Amino acid sequence: MDYKLTQLRRVHGRLALKFLDWVLCQPGFDQVADIFCITTHLLARARMYEPAKSILKELTTMGMGCNAVFDNLIHTYRRCNSNPAVFDILIKVYVQEGLLRDAVETFRLMGARGFKASIHTCNTILAAIAKDERMPSVWLFFKEMLSKKICPDVTTFNIVLNSLCLEGKLKKAGYLLKRMAEVGCRPSIITYNTLLSCYFRKGKYKEALMLIDCMEVKGIKPDVCTYNVVIDNLCKMNRSSKAYLLLKKMRKKRISPNVVTYNTLINGFCKEQKTSVATKLLNELLQENLEPNAITYNTLIDGHCQDGNIEEALELLHNMEDVGLIPSVVTYGALLKGLCKYSELERATELFDNVRCVEEIQKLHINWFPMATTPSPK
Repeated sequence: MDYKLTQLRRVHGRLALKFLDWVLCQPGFDQVADIFCITTHLLARARMYEPAKSILKELTTMGMGCNAVFDNLIHTYRRCNSNPAVFDILIKVYVQEGLLRDAVETFRLMGARGFKASIHTCNTILAAIAKDERMPSVWLFFKEMLSKKICPDVTTFNIVLNSLCLEGKLKKAGYLLKRMAEVGCRPSIITYNTLLSCYFRKGKYKEALMLIDCMEVKGIKPDVCTYNVVIDNLCKMNRSSKAYLLLKKMRKKRISPNVVTYNTLINGFCKEQKTSVATKLLNELLQENLEPNAITYNTLIDGHCQDGNIEEALELLHNMEDVGLIPSVVTYGALLKGLCKYSELERATELFDNVRCVEEIQKLHINWFPMATTPSPK
């Protein structure tokens, strides 16, 4: 039976699947691993990757360890005139199933047998490692890739760079940027935005501004994400007015702001107790044909409540409902705190009774009831 399968041409992937179904129905057949692996090779040759993934996934659920699966694939590899893509598929199955250590081990087994994982597969492993705190660092796997002469692409560098920035390793991040140039890999806008965000988080404002200049010199135009990073950090420094000037600069450069841009500015001005400016920004957002979201309204409602503008906050609640947005526990929490803060206890109780059915809303009484007994500010 194995022989018949291996003689199929690559265009016969579908026939191989039918043959597999027939074989598995035969009484007394016990060479399941071999027949699964042969079919996987044929499907990989036919570029039928999804069915190949399903078969390999079935092998993992049968309790076969990654070494056993790999050995079976190697054992049937030459008979099927296969190609290394089959191992890439196996690695992706392990990543999708959350078996990251098996994915890394398969990558190493490939290297030991003289195979190279594709750069796309390596990037899949890197991205998964970056999300899994139990795994060794992204940097270590990146070094392992380089030692196996696997040439990284811009996606590889961006994943590693983001990981280094999150860990606060700016020196290594700077080295990585130089390494990109050495291997002829042109940084993308994502590369610069990642570094820019890291510089701001670390308070290295001078370096951040120099990086923006460097982008423009290298012909990479800042995009809306670039400006959002700068605007966000200026707002965090209570320099919302300066951040607003960047919004004007964006328009001059024909870079369209998005709802994140406006939400960031609205939040910045609300924190600086400039709710009138924040309200004007909501109007600007609407003029740009953008749709405000729950964050937009919640931020403004909270800002008005903090400033004692209860009527404006309640009007925003109605506007929010009119455009089809559902107020959440965050929305009502801001309103209840505002009403209690300014001794509007009857209205607070009425609002609470009206929204008692909202999920988790009853938890709010823990936060706002003690406020009801606190004197309002004179």
